[in-house]
Amino acid sequence: MLLEMDNSELLLLLESPESLAAKVDEAVQVLKVSKTKVSSQDDLHPSCFSTEVAVN
Repeated sequence: MLLEMDNSELLLLLESPESLAAKVDEAVQVLKVSKTKVSSQDDLHPSCFSTEVAVN
């Protein structure tokens, strides 16, 4: 993705708005898929940090 690119590759993207937009769209899609996977894992395995507090 963008963070893993060499400076020379980034400079080429800056010269081409279409290529830059395509790369940003790709990064957004990866983040959306990642968020969906994390959400579904949370549904299957809830975090040990619950938002509810029991008081005895």
